Amino acid sequence: MDTTWIRELRRLHEANYHCDWTSHLRDLNRRYDLGGRDELAIPDEGLPPSWFVGDVEALDPGRWVLVVSLNQANWAKKDQAWRRQERDSIRGDWDFWRLLNQKTWYGTFYSPMVRVGAVALGEEVPGEREQQQEFATTRMVFVESCPYSSPQFARGGEILARLVAEQDRGLKVLDRVRHLLIEEAHPALVLINGNPALDRLQALEGERLHLEEHRRYESISKPGKRLRHYEGRLDSRGGSVPVLAFPFVPGRKTHQSHREQEQLGAYGRALVGEALQ
Repeated sequence: MDTTWIRELRRLHEANYHCDWTSHLRDLNRRYDLGGRDELAIPDEGLPPSWFVGDVEALDPGRWVLVVSLNQANWAKKDQAWRRQERDSIRGDWDFWRLLNQKTWYGTFYSPMVRVGAVALGEEVPGEREQQQEFATTRMVFVESCPYSSPQFARGGEILARLVAEQDRGLKVLDRVRHLLIEEAHPALVLINGNPALDRLQALEGERLHLEEHRRYESISKPGKRLRHYEGRLDSRGGSVPVLAFPFVPGRKTHQSHREQEQLGAYGRALVGEALQ
């Protein structure tokens, strides 16, 4: 496998490790009038945002899934000392984000994505927590649309628009990371989790992103409940990449149950199969 893109990813990581992100976030929150649950943050004072989560060094082209969401939830302060110790060097920070899901697990978010991704790749859905952690680490990479975390993102569209207009350095790094992963690392499928994340990717990719709404269909586990998603492709240098986009999962009105998530994954599997043909 050509690892030029990994070297570029590491260069971006190293070039932004020692920047003053704490002051940058303080300035953004002041200018955007953000406080309380809307305040933007980074996982640890003095350290950079998360550019990706997943073992980018273990990816096998065409056999992994990229997940694009909106932004990370704030991190708990109780494990701050552990995080800072793990991230106290450029190499340590790189390995921290690569192997994060092996060390800690936020199942509410990651488990549904593992379920969708595994079915889409034609794999057995991991049943045990440790198996899910391993799948999320070695067969998936997670990136955000906004590089900064927050307890909520109610003003997400407005904030992203301002970050774009101001050419925010964190957003530029994140967009470059996502571009490298799609163009150079060759995912089998891109999952877009949430309508705001879809809006951001559409704004970035323009006519390269071709999506159509899959009209509402009935839930496999809850008769009468109607589900929906978008599906299509993203034109890239290495060919078209299948894309599956959906309202934020899990959610009461979207793919909430395990069977519904596997139902969504089956649509992804069909897209991947079509691409292989």
